[in-house]
Amino acid sequence: MRIFRGSCVLAGALAGLLVGVVDAILVLRGEAAGRAALFAAGVDLLLGVGLGVGMAIVFPSLRARLPADLRAHLEDVEADARAASGVLGGAAALVLLFELVAAFHLGISSGFQRKELAAIALGAAAALGALCAAAALPALSDAARTLVLGLPRPRTRLVVGGLGAGIAVATLVVLGRLDWRALDAGLFLGAPALVALALLLGHLLGRRRLATGGPLALGLALGGLGAVVSSASLPAPAFRALDTHGLFGKSALAALRAWSDADGDGYAARFGGGDCNDRDASIHPGAEDLPGDGIDQDCEDGDAKAGAERPGPKGPKPPPPGPRPGQGGLPRPAGPATFSGNLVLITIDALRADRTAAGGGKDELTPNLDALAARSITFTNAHAHAPNTPRSFPATLLSRAPSLIRWQNPLLNYPPLEPGQRTLFDGLKDAGYAPIGLFSHHYFKPERGIHGAFAEWSNDGAKTIADSNEDIASPRIVPRVIERLGKLAQDQRRFVLWTHLFEPHSKYVEHAEYPVKVGGLAGLEKKYDMEVRYVDQWVGKIVKAIADLGLSENTAIVVFADHGECFGEHNKKYFHGEHLYEEVLHVPLILHFPGLAPRKVSELVGLGDLGPTLLELVGAAPEPTFRGRSLVPAMKGEPLEPRPLVAELMPQTSFKEHHRVLLDGTWKLYQRVGGGYELFDLARDPGEKQNLAAREAARLAELKAKLQAALRP
Repeated sequence: MRIFRGSCVLAGALAGLLVGVVDAILVLRGEAAGRAALFAAGVDLLLGVGLGVGMAIVFPSLRARLPADLRAHLEDVEADARAASGVLGGAAALVLLFELVAAFHLGISSGFQRKELAAIALGAAAALGALCAAAALPALSDAARTLVLGLPRPRTRLVVGGLGAGIAVATLVVLGRLDWRALDAGLFLGAPALVALALLLGHLLGRRRLATGGPLALGLALGGLGAVVSSASLPAPAFRALDTHGLFGKSALAALRAWSDADGDGYAARFGGGDCNDRDASIHPGAEDLPGDGIDQDCEDGDAKAGAERPGPKGPKPPPPGPRPGQGGLPRPAGPATFSGNLVLITIDALRADRTAAGGGKDELTPNLDALAARSITFTNAHAHAPNTPRSFPATLLSRAPSLIRWQNPLLNYPPLEPGQRTLFDGLKDAGYAPIGLFSHHYFKPERGIHGAFAEWSNDGAKTIADSNEDIASPRIVPRVIERLGKLAQDQRRFVLWTHLFEPHSKYVEHAEYPVKVGGLAGLEKKYDMEVRYVDQWVGKIVKAIADLGLSENTAIVVFADHGECFGEHNKKYFHGEHLYEEVLHVPLILHFPGLAPRKVSELVGLGDLGPTLLELVGAAPEPTFRGRSLVPAMKGEPLEPRPLVAELMPQTSFKEHHRVLLDGTWKLYQRVGGGYELFDLARDPGEKQNLAAREAARLAELKAKLQAALRP
């Protein structure tokens, strides 16, 4: 028995070694990957040894409980039928248990306000469901016997094989309904490979009954442990290759950092966690560095210097405290209005700039947007301040970076705003506009907190977050927009109307008029392109309606996207919201204002500049809290003063990473908080493939200081 157990442990260790070699080869394709590859191989070795120990514990116990000659036993007709009926009945009982627990959760426990009570109730329901399933097992097995007797022999093997195939198919169906691109493919590939290899080696070694299996496995385990422990003092950049390549390393690294985080601030001092003081929870890479206090709170290049300037509105100082426009007094315009008509804002979800003609697109996916851009001011170098909707829209409307916004709970996937923060629409309302919002999207619920200034707010027909992934929203949104525009044309009053079109958004829905005939990742991107083509036709309907209703001469049209989308350009990511590279930040921005000559503006601008721009155009008072700057000079053909802008990926419930970006001219600084920096020259390297952080030390230091200043409250 000891020999058998030693063979099991050795089988697991050898499986870990083989998978570790493959893992190391995969990781070596990344940047600064030498130590990361050693770490990955060590992790795989330890996982293999752990799997081998589990096999050594479980398999002898199973063996002792099996009949002496299982094959002969199952060749007996009655025994075979009885075993097959039991297996099939047990599977039916498990399905019954699953249905009972799922029904209870969806119908009752998911509505509980306290998670603790929900968990207790769900546990009790599971226990009760298990009793019900156990009570039903005999009847289910008897019912299954009729079906089993109609199967060819050997029935038990056929039933077990069929159930296995059914589970595999069901798993594929479930994964197909999820956004599989958000899953860690390394685990899904590595874990089955490790288990299958360990079982195969265990079968082969078990026949040889090696007496030295245990000591050999122990030696391999010590080697793996040494590889992992020796990595504890490495800086974060040494592990960067694990983000893109490899199987288990990224998950293991996250677990080790969480385990070694002594002060519980979310950052570890070991394994590249970046914490410079793991005894003080107020000091970590994500903290705000208070200038001049002698403490390096954010673990970045010492204490920040007092008095450092940050980007902000230039020009006159904000007015002294007193009644704000629209609150007990008449609106007070900051200056003469350039435009006195209506505003229609059309936002499009996940639209990359490079799918439009102005952004370099060549496939004519957006003929209606391109036609509008040809008679508008088009900003060809516009950037979002966040890679996802729930951070990008607030950053745009409040004209400041996501970390400078007051959230009720900043770690939620869809965090509501704290009340009392003025948006672009508050300023427009004070200037005499009637803000109207027409949507049908799960984000635009009133509880998100961005609706406060609106006279009308409709989100009829919005789907749940899960259902929206396969939603076709534009056909129910655009007719409502056109109908409302028709009534507004008759009212003869100034208005600002905002609507949001959900396409294109994963999962990209196929449309009959734009079929996709290719599969794989190429088909995925093609489906996205056809969704772009689809949503463009609905934008065209709104633009045409504005003309048909006689509103063209006095209605401005503003079109932009909240963020872009990625297709594996970096870190094998195929979904926005997981990094800050250009494919998710560079977005179209089109401003059509009657009376202003069309032109293309190539200077670097951010969506946070939109608020100050629109307020100046209509003669509204500037908002003192806005960090953006007005783009009106550029709209009139004047040069813009160069100015950096920031973007952030904030940690949230479903994705804990925190990233920051500073764009300054053609230079881009990318910080993974607690995980090092990347530096790119977008003029020479628009694809962000060549990290210049090690070569451009002076430039890196300059941009780091600018990033810290830009994010200072």
